[in-house]
Amino acid sequence: MSADDIARSLGEPADLLLAEVAPWVAEVEGTYAFRQSAYRREVEARLDPKARAAWVRRLLELSPGGYACDYGCVHRMAQSAPVAEFAPLVTQDHLSRWMQRPLDGFGFVSDLERVRGRAAASLGQAADAEALGLAVRATLAEASYHVMARRPRRRAPMGVQELDRRRPLADHRAQSTALLALGSAMAPGPGRTEVLQASLRAARRIPVAEERACAIHALASAGEDDSAERRALAREAVDAYRGAPQAAWNLLAAAPLLPAEEGMALAREALAAVQAAGEDPGDLELFAGELSRPISEALWPVAASFPMPSRARALAALAARIGDPALVRAAFDVVSAYLESGSDDAFDGKPLHLRVLAPRLDLDRAERALRFAAAFGDLGRDALQALVLRLIELGEPARALLPLLRDEEERLGVLACTLAFPSTPDPGRLRAELLDALGASTSAPRTPGERFGLFFQVAPPLAASGATDALVAVAETFDQRARFAALVLLAQHDAVRAPELARRALSLGLALPPEDAPRLLHLVPFAPHLPRAGAAEVLARLLDDAASDLRSAALAGDGVSLEKLVPLLAGLMGDPGLIEAAREVQRVAAWFP
Repeated sequence: MSADDIARSLGEPADLLLAEVAPWVAEVEGTYAFRQSAYRREVEARLDPKARAAWVRRLLELSPGGYACDYGCVHRMAQSAPVAEFAPLVTQDHLSRWMQRPLDGFGFVSDLERVRGRAAASLGQAADAEALGLAVRATLAEASYHVMARRPRRRAPMGVQELDRRRPLADHRAQSTALLALGSAMAPGPGRTEVLQASLRAARRIPVAEERACAIHALASAGEDDSAERRALAREAVDAYRGAPQAAWNLLAAAPLLPAEEGMALAREALAAVQAAGEDPGDLELFAGELSRPISEALWPVAASFPMPSRARALAALAARIGDPALVRAAFDVVSAYLESGSDDAFDGKPLHLRVLAPRLDLDRAERALRFAAAFGDLGRDALQALVLRLIELGEPARALLPLLRDEEERLGVLACTLAFPSTPDPGRLRAELLDALGASTSAPRTPGERFGLFFQVAPPLAASGATDALVAVAETFDQRARFAALVLLAQHDAVRAPELARRALSLGLALPPEDAPRLLHLVPFAPHLPRAGAAEVLARLLDDAASDLRSAALAGDGVSLEKLVPLLAGLMGDPGLIEAAREVQRVAAWFP
């Protein structure tokens, strides 16, 4: 601190004050510091709490560009200041002050970390929309800083970096995605409308036509069925898609959002464009699951005219979507005729059409499909498992079919799935056999990954059938990470025990090292079951992880992002918190456009 700062903070003339404290302090490059830490501790010990608080207030009233910039956040933390007093530290002005200080942006980022932690801790004590908003603001401000500082990679060391404020961040699509997630989680009302309108504004600012169309398409998908607003957004997305290259498949994906006749016409137009462009129309199988039944039925005669193997792929996917037994039989007959033809492409590593049809095949066709799947070798493993399961469901003896599967893990996984069939004989005995096999696997010379792989196969149906306690006992033999994952898995498949299992997983998850923070995302769906303090700690760690990334990723990336944290925010603060978070997305985007 400078002599003038010391004088102002203690209310004494500088010359008199310095003479009195000279034995205690030393001059360092024009400022003053205690000669020893012991002296500092002795002075602090002599101050009663009221005097200390008054001194800190005077310190924080100093010029914001000096001592108050360097140590203001630390003093606020030490004094447990209200969350509102930290808000001035998450502003553009505070960043500008730090950029004039020796620590540069490092000091600003350090303040953001402290503010984020303080705000999250406040959420652990009581619902506080302002605290949640401040935590989100600090996260997105830090992620924005990383973009402007041009950090070479995520988690690169922080240094003294020159900010590039000339290059815009321009992450409108990520903003729109995050805002859509926030708005979609809210109850109908003015707040939801406000947030979704903000998402639409961000979407319309996206310069690339196809990306802009995708964002508007997502908004239309989130709208109310058959509403005028949804139809208008869908048509806006379609118009934008038409202005983009190679957009035929996107047009097909948008078709179900339109009125039936209009959607069917668009779907036919899209497939015609696919064929005109020389693309494989068999890729229709990738989109069939999202098509409405009327559109799927309208495309059936179109797909029946495709050349092989596109016809087989498309008809199998459409038949599975429509569910009509006659169409399932027709699709399988096309698939089987093609596979029997001896074409060079018959075993091209894409037996998905068999896998898609398996749950709907009758006994005769399932047996024929089984022979085809076996001929694919490893490439047909998924289809083979699905067909064995279907045949068992149709009454074929499991013991005769299981040897067709490659290993014990697959065989036990299929057996576990049969617990859901009403026709399964003596399910209690089968459950006991599966648990015995699982228990034996924990003592066998297997790697931890192999042991958890088997658990992952059989635990979901076993948990759904009431064997959770036994599965928890098995999970206790795993290492910490696997035990956490196992408890989350069980919570996903045992709705009755989910609250208890989620809380047990919480204690394990919070004990994981910092680099494992993304694993805590698995707890987000269970936010309503978590204690407030635990949920707030999960939020703090996940926001820290998001803040270390670039802003587009922190908003809506593949890792930890605001988009994925919406259920946790809602669990802690409900709609008021979601609105506050949405406003912070817009606030930070305005600061750093």
